[in-house]
Amino acid sequence: MTYDRCPGNGNGFAMDKCYTFTWIILANPMTPVVEAFRYAFLGAGTVDLGGLLYSFVFMLVVVFLGTFVFNRIKQTFMDTV
Repeated sequence: MTYDRCPGNGNGFAMDKCYTFTWIILANPMTPVVEAFRYAFLGAGTVDLGGLLYSFVFMLVVVFLGTFVFNRIKQTFMDTV
């Protein structure tokens, strides 16, 4: 996926500064989901199947990690909260 829009473009924001942070935008697992919704509803944006797969795998890791941690502390969970 290419992120060709820069916030503040034309407002004095240096373009080279914008593209140095592209990796942060692409590391966000919600970016492909938002881009797909933009494409579906507005016709602007991109659909990147690799990015959507990354989002899905990230979601699975978070769900399984959360389930694992909760099952480990569920006996004392109310004491902790």
